[in-house]
This record gives sequence, structure tokens and C-alpha cells, in this order.
Amino acid sequence: MTTLLNFNLQKKTGVIYYPEKKIIRKFSINKKNKKLKNEFDGFNWYLHKYKKNIGKKNLKLKFIKDHNYINFPIIKASKKQFWTPLKENVKHINILVSHYLKVWPKFHKTCYHGDLTIENVLFENNYRPIIIDWEFFKKKEIWGLDICHLLISSVILPTLAKNKTYIPLSELKLFKKIWESFFEGKKLIYLRDPVEYLKNVNKKILKSKRSDFILKINKFQKKQLLETING
Repeated sequence: MTTLLNFNLQKKTGVIYYPEKKIIRKFSINKKNKKLKNEFDGFNWYLHKYKKNIGKKNLKLKFIKDHNYINFPIIKASKKQFWTPLKENVKHINILVSHYLKVWPKFHKTCYHGDLTIENVLFENNYRPIIIDWEFFKKKEIWGLDICHLLISSVILPTLAKNKTYIPLSELKLFKKIWESFFEGKKLIYLRDPVEYLKNVNKKILKSKRSDFILKINKFQKKQLLETING
């Protein structure tokens, strides 16, 4: 028996679970949709780097172009929710930051996930991360931008979920500690104004305006972030 796990009307993509085949199938009803190709290319790039830098990961994807779907193996793991405050996710955010440092090559330009949030990560045994949902994959972007996206999302998404106009100071203190441990001493162009940089990059990925949390950051929240980063 198959189960439709979700279907996104805006993206025209869905996910089906096939228990007898032990696979998850991601599909698109729009044949001109490039997201599945991005997903396949990005996930394969990631798995190659994972195998090289961490250890063998027996995950294989199958992209059926004619029918516009990808088959993924089932991964037994847990997920964290995007609306959970950073104080509850700080351990796993730190794990993910360390994972990035191990997997991503330290070149000025490298591959970009494009939507790295805590919810787009599976944690095997509650600690070993596997990054999923690569549909906004980009082959070349400045190193570390995914972590910039991740850390900003870790305080903005819970704030937006609770309809708050400001980021709690306790969350900003945790954010600042992780941000400085990763970016201290680094001269990267997006650090001047990471919010605006991410807005521009994420728009260009789809060549149109995107319904993205970055676009929902108000002026006061942006001020809070920039003062925390530069203070």
C-alpha cells in the first residue's frame, strides 16, 4: 500500500512512501520543473563528499527522467522542527556546523544547498546528520553561506512561527556564540550584510521572487541580527 506523504501545490511536487519497495519517491507533475534535477545532482554531490570525508554511506538515488521522479532509500532517523527555539536545537545546530566543516571542501567557491535549515536534516541515532532536500542546489557559491543561512534561520523561523516582531535576546546570545565560532577572522563578502546577500542569492536560484523566510525578516529583526553579528 502506497502513502502520499505530502503534495505542494505551489511547487507541484509530492512525496510518496512505498513500504513494500522500501523507498521514498519524490515526484513533480511539471515536466519543466528543474528542482528534481537539482535535487539529484545536489544529493549525489553531497553523498560523494560524505563518503570521502566521513565514511561510506550506502545511499543510492535513482532518477527516472522520463517520468519525473527520484527514488530515495528509506533512512531511519529523526527530524527537528523549524519552529523550535535555538535553545532547544543548539546541540544539533553545533553538530551540523561541525558536519559542514568536515564535508564541504575549503575552497572560496563551493556547492550551495540553498535551503539549509534544521528541518532539512535527518539525524541518525539523534546525532549523525544527513542533509536532505537539495532542490535549490547551486554548484558555485561562496564557502560558508549555507551556515550563514542555517544560523539566521535558527532564530528567525521560530520568531516568525510565533508571530513575534523581535528576536528574543536569549536566542541572540546563543546565535552570536555559534556565529563567532564559525565566522571569526573570516573575510567573506556576504558578512557585510548577510540578510541582503541571502535575499539576492535565493531569488536568483529561481530567477523570480521566492516565498522565503529571508524575505519576511522585518527591519527591526534585521537590525538585531546585524548588531549581534557586528557588535
